[in-house]
Amino acid sequence: MKAWTIAAAFALASAPAWGISPALAEPGQPGQSRPAQAAQDTANADIIIAHGTNSGKGIDPKLAPYKKHFERPPLNTYDSYAFLDDGRVPLARGKAANFKLPDGGELRLTLDAVETKKDGPKRFVVTASVKTPNNVEFLPGVQLKAQSGRHAFLAGYPYKGGILVLGLAIHD
Repeated sequence: MKAWTIAAAFALASAPAWGISPALAEPGQPGQSRPAQAAQDTANADIIIAHGTNSGKGIDPKLAPYKKHFERPPLNTYDSYAFLDDGRVPLARGKAANFKLPDGGELRLTLDAVETKKDGPKRFVVTASVKTPNNVEFLPGVQLKAQSGRHAFLAGYPYKGGILVLGLAIHD
């Protein structure tokens, strides 16, 4: 139950900061993002996987660039984070790309859109889902709106007495 609570809390608490959204904003609304003029059909997702526990070991030095995220709610529920894996997945608009998780589950990412603001950075809209090794959906269809190169995090997937934290940075 704790893992689900963290996942729900993280999704709600981080919505403004990380652009997690149940739906796209309507194009053309004042102050809202608009679709890019020329449709971008590809991107890359850099993925990091960390294991959060309360083992008292602190944060793995390989995760130092993300330390501030692990020290803020709701991720600070765990006092230790170990680096498990990282990788890059090419994304194509409308096509699912998969990344194997340490327990045999799967992270599935789909590039939905690329947005630009008049004078702002590019934002990638990606749908993320996690399937367990038993083919059960965990947080199915979470939509992330991430600024190019900035990390968004999905957390709460139960793993070996703690949780998996999936960090995603989408870019060209």
